[in-house]
Amino acid sequence: MKTRISSNMILKVVFTIIVLFVLFYKYIPQHTTFQKVVSDKISLSEVEEIRIIKTSYTTSKEPKQEEVVIHESDQIKSIMNSFKDLQLTTVVDPSIKDSTTVYHLYIQVSKESRFLLNFYDGTILEVYDSKAKKRLTNYKIKNDYSPDNDIGGYLDL
Repeated sequence: MKTRISSNMILKVVFTIIVLFVLFYKYIPQHTTFQKVVSDKISLSEVEEIRIIKTSYTTSKEPKQEEVVIHESDQIKSIMNSFKDLQLTTVVDPSIKDSTTVYHLYIQVSKESRFLLNFYDGTILEVYDSKAKKRLTNYKIKNDYSPDNDIGGYLDL
């Protein structure tokens, strides 16, 4: 006796496969590097400036902010190179609400703010890419990284 597969059954199977595919890519952490996320998308010679803003949240009501704008190409290169070894994993819902220190880096390329990087306590990196389809992505930094050591020193210039 032959069993007949209905078109309704085929649609259910296809729908299930699509849902599983979407869930896999949305909720399964994807491993990547800073190089792939940012550095490969721009040329260092095109970076005109990097604006660094450090926001420290303490027990006082008002957060403390420090800001500096870097224009010198050797300093821009040094800052970008400090990120080259960052290993990243995508996260859907990062826990950033309890962060005590946030570094915001605005990377200007060809007269426009191309990237915004937010480092939350050196454990979470939020990347906004103005040219990407998915403009905002959150990452957990997998290796040891301290923005205070790598970019905090520029605020003292």
